[in-house]
Amino acid sequence: KTSLGSLPWTVSLDVLTSHPERARASAMAEVRNVNVGILGHVDSGKTSLARALSTVVSTAGFDKHPQSQQRGITLDLGFSALRVDEAPSQLREKIGSLASGTQFTLVDCPGHASLIRTIIGGAQIIDAMMLVIDVTKGIEVQTAECLVIGEIIKGGTCPLLVVMNKVDLLPPASRADAVEKMRKKVGLTLKKTKFADNFKTVVASAAPGGQGDTVQDAEGIEDIIRELCAMMPPTLTRYPNAPFVCLVDHCFAVKGQGTVLTGTVLQGTLAVGDTVEIVEIGEQRKVKGMQMFKRPVQCATHGDRVALCVTQLDPTDLERVLVAKPGHIPKTKRLVAEVERVRFYKSAIESYKKFHVSLGHSTVLAEAIFFSRPCSRATVPLLEDDFSFELSLEESMKPPTGQEACGAGKQFFALLTFDEAIPCPPSAQLIASRLDSTSHSNSCRIAFAGQVVDLLPSNEACTPVPLKVFKSKEKKGIVERIEGDGETAIVKGMFKKETDISAFLGMFVKVGGGEDTYSDGGGVSGSGDFDGNGDFDGSGIVGGKIVSTFGKSGKVKVHFPKQGISKGGSSKEVTLVFKKNVFGKDKKELFQ
Repeated sequence: KTSLGSLPWTVSLDVLTSHPERARASAMAEVRNVNVGILGHVDSGKTSLARALSTVVSTAGFDKHPQSQQRGITLDLGFSALRVDEAPSQLREKIGSLASGTQFTLVDCPGHASLIRTIIGGAQIIDAMMLVIDVTKGIEVQTAECLVIGEIIKGGTCPLLVVMNKVDLLPPASRADAVEKMRKKVGLTLKKTKFADNFKTVVASAAPGGQGDTVQDAEGIEDIIRELCAMMPPTLTRYPNAPFVCLVDHCFAVKGQGTVLTGTVLQGTLAVGDTVEIVEIGEQRKVKGMQMFKRPVQCATHGDRVALCVTQLDPTDLERVLVAKPGHIPKTKRLVAEVERVRFYKSAIESYKKFHVSLGHSTVLAEAIFFSRPCSRATVPLLEDDFSFELSLEESMKPPTGQEACGAGKQFFALLTFDEAIPCPPSAQLIASRLDSTSHSNSCRIAFAGQVVDLLPSNEACTPVPLKVFKSKEKKGIVERIEGDGETAIVKGMFKKETDISAFLGMFVKVGGGEDTYSDGGGVSGSGDFDGNGDFDGSGIVGGKIVSTFGKSGKVKVHFPKQGISKGGSSKEVTLVFKKNVFGKDKKELFQ
C-alpha cells in the first residue's frame, strides 16, 4: 500500500513549456521548507516526538520498515512534515504566527550505534538539529556521537534544540528539581562543543505513559514548535541555480504510474519534464511528475523534500542513490579532501591505514594518505599551488595537546583511495570513521572529516597522482678519514653497499656543530641551504658535497671547500637531508 498510488502523477507541461522560469520561481516561493534532523540515543523517544509533531506523514515515516516494527526501533531514515499553518487550532493560538507559511520536514534518524552510516546520511540534509535526550538517563554514548556528527556537518552553525523527553517518568514531587539538574548537566556538556552559544533546551513528553500518538496526548509540543520557529534565521543558505543534485533515500514502484524516488534536493532546481541521471547506474530518465508530501508540484528546489516519478526503472536494486543533472556527478576511486581530525577520537590516525568513508549515502573503505602545507598557502587552490616543496607527507594526524589545535599552523589534506568507485558531488562533505571498532565501546568512532577538494583525473589506482608531496628523509654517516688535500673526506656508514648512490651525487651534507668554519669560499655556490662558503645559513655547521662513490662497500667521497674540514675532523658525524616525492613515477627521483 502506498498513499501515493491514488494520486495522479501526470502533470500538464503547458506552463513549463511556455514560461519555465516563472513556473520555477512560483513553485519556490510557495513554501519555506526547513529540514530538521531528529537525533539521539536509541530509545530516547525520537520517533514518538516526530509523530507528535507531524501534520503530514510520508511513505517513509514512523518506522514503516517491517523490521523496525518487529524490533521496535528505528532502522532507517523516517520523514514527515509539520506545516505550521495546518497545525491544530489550539496549537496555532499558542505558538502565534512566528512561522506562517513554513514547513518543517522532520528527519527521524536511527539511534542504534550500528546504524551510524544511516545517521550520517540523514545529518547531511538538515538545516537545524533536534537532539532528543531521555531525561531519566541524560547524555548517552550515541547522544555524544550525534553531537559530533552535527558539529561536522554544519560546523556547529546550525541551530540546536535539545529536547529533554520522557519527563512524565519522573516523580511529580521531584520533577522540577530533576529537570533543572539535567538542564545544567546538558549545558555544561554543550559548552565544550561548537554549539556552546547556539542551543536551546525544552522539556517534553512525546508519549505520556508510552501510549501517546497525537499532539493532544503529548506534552511540551507547543514549546518545541515555538522554539523551532524562533531559532530559524530569516533566510536559509540555498543554491537554486546550481546544477541539480538530489540525495534519494527511498525507491518504490506505483502500479500504473512508474517508479518513485523520494529524497532531498541538495542544490539546484528541477521541473517536471526535465531529464535526470541516476548516477549509480548511469541511466537517464525524464521526470514524469513530482510531489511534496502528497501534493503535486511542478518544481522543486534546494532544500525541498520531493518525490520524483519516472518510468521504465526497476526499483528492486535501488534504494539510496544520487539523482542529478546528467553528467554533473562523476564516479571516482580517488580524491583529495581537506580534512580535520575529530578532537574526541582517541586512537591513532595514520597514513596508509583504511577508514570507513561516508560520502552522501555511500560508506566505503578507503586508504588514507595525509599531507599538509603551511596555512599561509591556504588561499591557493591545491592543484594550482606552485610551491610543491611546501606539501609534506604526514605519517599521522596527531591529537591536540592542551589548548593547541591539531596541526596548528598546517592545513591538512588526505588522498583517499576507495575499494570501489563511488559517485562524488563537487565539494561534497565526507566523514571518516572506524566502524570495525565495537559499537558498545564508549569511545568516539568518528576519526576525521572534511570537504572534497579535487577528484583525480583517472579512476585507475596506477595512474600517478598530480601532486608533489614530499617526505623528508635523513641519512647519517661517519668521516672515516680526510684525504691529503684537506678538502676531501671519505664517509662511511651512510649507504648500504647495494644502494644505487647515483641519485645522491651532487647532494650537500653537513658535519659538525660549528668549530670548523671557513675563512674563504672554495666550494660550489648556492644550492639548498648551502651558502657557497661551506656554511649552512651562517650557523657554523660545515657543509660539503657528495662527489663520487669510493669502493664498493657504500662509502662516498665528500668535497669540502678549502680549509673546510680540518685534519682532526675524522670520526665526525655527517648528515644528509633530502626529500622524496611519494607520488612520483620515478622512485629514484630525489630532491634537496
